[in-house]
Amino acid sequence: MKKVIVSTVIIGLSALPWTTALSAQDIESTCSDDGRAQGRCAMVMARSEFGLDSLLQADGAAVCFISGTEAARLLEEYYEKNGMSYSPLVYDNLDGLIFNVNGGACDLFVFDARDVNSVSNKIPTNQFAALAELSGD
Repeated sequence: MKKVIVSTVIIGLSALPWTTALSAQDIESTCSDDGRAQGRCAMVMARSEFGLDSLLQADGAAVCFISGTEAARLLEEYYEKNGMSYSPLVYDNLDGLIFNVNGGACDLFVFDARDVNSVSNKIPTNQFAALAELSGD
């Protein structure tokens, strides 16, 4: 996957199909220097039907995320640095996020990389593509 460094945010540019085989191990090398998917890394997932190739194409998207997480911070930083906007749909916990993702509320959803296994077990993975990884220093 080709990557571009934008200040402190790393963005994966290719949309990847997300299968139930996706795990924290698949994102470890891009999300941390020490081989562990930690809270300083986030995954951005897009509905496959939108056919997005880059997060840059998601200006104005309805984005679901959990309040106060590293994912929320990295998402805000990315959108701000790129002069883009989004409609935030904010939840208090992972269960609320997943419930609303499954209900169709979001164009994209963002979550801390350490939660990838929990998320992949609770959503229809054939309906989403891994759009980007965000990580900060």
